[in-house]
Amino acid sequence: MEYIISVDAGGTKTTATLYDLKGKSVKVVTTGFGNVLINFEKAVQNIKMAVDELLENQNLKNCLALVLGIAGVTTGNMKERVLSEFEKLTCLKLVINDAQLAHAAFFKGNDGLLTIAGTGSVSLLKKDQHEILTGGWGHLLGDEGSGYWIAIKGMKVAILENEIGADDQPFLQALLDFYRLNQIEDLKKLIYSSTKKEIASFAIAVVKLENDGNTEAHKILCDAGNMLAEMTKLALKKGNVESEFPIAVMGSILLNVPTVKENFCLALNQTEKCFNIINDDVAPTKGGYYLALKELQKS
Repeated sequence: MEYIISVDAGGTKTTATLYDLKGKSVKVVTTGFGNVLINFEKAVQNIKMAVDELLENQNLKNCLALVLGIAGVTTGNMKERVLSEFEKLTCLKLVINDAQLAHAAFFKGNDGLLTIAGTGSVSLLKKDQHEILTGGWGHLLGDEGSGYWIAIKGMKVAILENEIGADDQPFLQALLDFYRLNQIEDLKKLIYSSTKKEIASFAIAVVKLENDGNTEAHKILCDAGNMLAEMTKLALKKGNVESEFPIAVMGSILLNVPTVKENFCLALNQTEKCFNIINDDVAPTKGGYYLALKELQKS
């Protein structure tokens, strides 16, 4: 059986899928983070582990393409360094970032705008063979509206509740309970020794606080939706989009947190343009299949 391997390597996990030539998912493997900017050696190890597991009991000669969608790979000479790790495969090899992979999954190489809000956040617009990226600066410089951003906002409220000695301390109590801390001072050690995923997970507690009626939590989630909309509108502005244009959304925050999604859509609909927002549940790795098939058909 001839096949294509597509890898989605992000800041939280790496998902690798083996597709047959009809686009059917034959096998899926998940390993640890794949963002090469976090730790290149560990990220590549996780990516190779996933690919190697897919290749078990497979004829290497039947692998027609390997598509690697990796967070952080467009920085410096990262692409070349990654490619050197897969020299044993003589097939077509494509190395792109994870946002480009996800965009291809939704739009199959056609024009459209994808906004992603999971652990991080980014918008990628493709129009007339040109690509425009807004956001995607990582948790230290940006990622507004993301799970990480929501979590940090919630933690800062907890710290403020503690420092002013507020009578009501819902965020502080939620923080202590979520991470099983004995005291707020233990937060420093936790934050500076934890992964992005572990920190971003506190967004779950912020959502729970909103569900319990907390107005501050509601405001944080509304702000997240608005900031994601601003990032999206900036991409549309830079792309000179003046008519109806397809927009897809992806990531746990935009797909699973109603307040964020509602405010995101509301902010976009307040513009003069008409947008078709797509909410389909699509595996990002499917983008690698479409891109590989397109390249293979050229040869």
